[in-house]
Amino acid sequence: MGTVYPGPMLEDLEFTKRDEKILYIADAMEKYKKAGISGKANFGERPVVLIVDVQKGFTSTENPLGGNMDSMVENIKKLIGEARRYKVPIFYTRVAYREDGKDCGVFGEKVPTLPKWFRDGGGWDGIDGRIAPRQDDFIITKKMPSAFFGTDLFHLLTYLKADTVIINGCTTSGCVRATVVDSMSHGFRTIIPEECVQDRSPGPHKASLFDMATKYADVVKLATVLDYLRRLPKREVLQTPTAR
Repeated sequence: MGTVYPGPMLEDLEFTKRDEKILYIADAMEKYKKAGISGKANFGERPVVLIVDVQKGFTSTENPLGGNMDSMVENIKKLIGEARRYKVPIFYTRVAYREDGKDCGVFGEKVPTLPKWFRDGGGWDGIDGRIAPRQDDFIITKKMPSAFFGTDLFHLLTYLKADTVIINGCTTSGCVRATVVDSMSHGFRTIIPEECVQDRSPGPHKASLFDMATKYADVVKLATVLDYLRRLPKREVLQTPTAR
């Protein structure tokens, strides 16, 4: 059993009446309660922070695949500031493809503009400078939605003896969700600070938060995560080479 912190259960997630009507959330809540779904993962003792695809192409309104994600970026900035203070390892993921896009696979057939805008070294593939990685952070380059698929992320988390993955980034309904499901599937307590994830559209964002909160992760307030980090015992972090 991990450390129990107060956090929103299903009924505490912030949905408007319009959200509930469109997404059938109220009906789903009742069904899930009766079915005994939506327990808590809780926090463990050795967390890492995982920032998913907060790249220039996703956080800029000048890119057709992006949007205004300023508030998410500022909240992630607060989180990584505290994480660094308490020596919590920080991982960044980025999607990047070769010029011909052949390493994008079927994903590129579903989203044909992805390899075009996120060509490796093309500029849009870079991490948003407002939360730029430092030398001792980990950078994982991926091709598919999940940060775990085809990367060495699981190996690195195992080496660091991590038991908790605090997931942030974009988009909520895409790569964040895929990473959350795989994080839980690999046995990690998975935490999502609600203010630190965002999507291009509020509908998929809120529906995905609801779904992840019911089955795969604890969706909590950023303040709860910051409080958890401040209560961690002091520890030395194992040093490993930066993943590329």
